[in-house]
Amino acid sequence: MYIRKIVLADDEGTQLKILSSLIHRLTPATELALCCDGQEAWQAIQEGDAELLITDIRMPSMDGMELISRVSAQYPHIAIVLISAYQEFDYARSAISCGVSEYLIKPFRVEDIRRLLSKMQERISALHRDAERSMDYEALLEQNLRDERQKLLLGLLYAVRSPKPSPLYDALADSLRRPGLLVVLRWITRTAPAGVSPPAFALSRRRQEILTEHIRQIFSTQALVPLENPLNSGERRLALLLPGFRVPDCQAALKRLMELCQEEEIVFQAGISSEQEELFPALNASLCQAQEALSFSFYFPGRTMLFSCADERIGPDLPLPSLSGFEKDIRRAVHTGNLTGIREVLLCLKRELSREPLLSPSRVRHGVSSLTVSLIKDLDGMVSSGEYDSILNDAYHLYSGCDALEDLFSISLSLLERTAACFSQESGQYDTVEDVIAFVKKHFTEELSLKQLADQVHFSASYLSAQILKKTGMTYSSYLGYLRTEKARQLLLETDLKVMDIASACGYRDSSYFNRIFHRKYGTSPEQYRKAHKKC
Repeated sequence: MYIRKIVLADDEGTQLKILSSLIHRLTPATELALCCDGQEAWQAIQEGDAELLITDIRMPSMDGMELISRVSAQYPHIAIVLISAYQEFDYARSAISCGVSEYLIKPFRVEDIRRLLSKMQERISALHRDAERSMDYEALLEQNLRDERQKLLLGLLYAVRSPKPSPLYDALADSLRRPGLLVVLRWITRTAPAGVSPPAFALSRRRQEILTEHIRQIFSTQALVPLENPLNSGERRLALLLPGFRVPDCQAALKRLMELCQEEEIVFQAGISSEQEELFPALNASLCQAQEALSFSFYFPGRTMLFSCADERIGPDLPLPSLSGFEKDIRRAVHTGNLTGIREVLLCLKRELSREPLLSPSRVRHGVSSLTVSLIKDLDGMVSSGEYDSILNDAYHLYSGCDALEDLFSISLSLLERTAACFSQESGQYDTVEDVIAFVKKHFTEELSLKQLADQVHFSASYLSAQILKKTGMTYSSYLGYLRTEKARQLLLETDLKVMDIASACGYRDSSYFNRIFHRKYGTSPEQYRKAHKKC
């Protein structure tokens, strides 16, 4: 099984060319549609046969977020991969709810793309196998009707675009043209990514079945819409469209659900939208309200909780307090390797950000993650590019899946401790730099490139150059030239060697070049210098 057609969308021509060439090398039989913006990609998908979309976020005409929303709503069988970067945490998280299957981090690496294509091939093969098994005609019709209904409801909820009128659309509109509201339920499953242990409150398959059975019994509604989250396989979200409900009725029903689930030790959270005079035209606004209310479970992980727009714990859209003072204190602790100081400042920051009324979780997450990443970036040029990329890459992955305040600060502490360790290592690296300088003094007549020296001590060349400058007051090339010309001056005064031989003995392979360097430093040629300064 191979992927028949992949649509690539990126307005940066060089990146698009690199990515397409890597994919073609790995799966040459796959058709590639190269698109420079979201509109071109949308047209390529409408032409048919596409099984995978790989798209950047920021593009002209139609950006990646709108493209993802359209494709996930109207072509749910197409796998979607988001091209992202370290600084685009919020975009990646927003894309999760729109049907993104995976993300690909810039800059592109062959192994990452190979792993991604393998995973997408398995997913697409599974979809084909499922389709082949569903050959019973009546069951196929019923499944198709359910699929069309879910697709239509998802399109309405995410406001992708106005769907074409149809009997199914008219029936849904009629059933929802009443006062009502929307609820989003969320729970954690035991399906965790490889190497990650699910939390104690994660639900087994059996408990999930019990929960959904209770939901259907209490709410008696056909409008239950799963909101997929492929980037977090351990989370489930379910939208309940509740025409005819008022907030007190909804809260009473949810409390009954909580009582039933308490006996089974089933943990879930619910976000409730405000009441709408007519639910149908307000589906997207209601979904946004319910999701925003539900996001405050960020502060209460592992507890069954109800949240609504009118919740007293949730304040107005308050701005995040200034973090500059905290950042200054943490930076000082990180640069000095003070792990206790890092923990204390993070604890104070957590207390500040968890006071009621509660701040927007997305703002808190963005503020803390941005603060941490800015401190990690202090390492740029100080450590090897591989180590620097590793810490930044880990920050991106960890923060993109973070959905609890405790996890946010646990992740930040771990990353900052790693960063502090690099600074502590840096402060003890002057002995290593002294060793390098001693080696250069002993071997300056040989061919010595800065990169060769840096590789020997596992530094980046730019970092080693900066440390030599600190120790000697000269750049590496200037210091090497100083050693060589000083040795040449000594030989001129103490021996009768020919200038050509002295040049060679001091590491210069070209005597003419040696003469120019010597004249530039001493204002005279080597021969004239010898005549003027050598004692008889």
